[in-house]
Amino acid sequence: MTYDLAFKPGFVRDLNALHAEARGRVLAAVEALSADPTPESSKALAGPLRGLRRLRVGSYRVAYVVDRRERRISVLCAGPREGFYERVQQRVR
Repeated sequence: MTYDLAFKPGFVRDLNALHAEARGRVLAAVEALSADPTPESSKALAGPLRGLRRLRVGSYRVAYVVDRRERRISVLCAGPREGFYERVQQRVR
């Protein structure tokens, strides 16, 4: 079974800010989540970000939430590792 993907506006802005090669790799990895929402390159986050997952795509990170009941993945944020978790915290407040 596949999951629907919902791109939040912040994720779309983040994606557009990446250079073309990175954008393609991140988008391909995010689209693959619809078939497998918890790949080996992902990890459940803890602390104030509990309930979210992180997907690693090279030196980039993607934060998302899996709703198993609705079979939907909401993609919140993407970008380089530096400052990533602080940006995610700001977006989930």
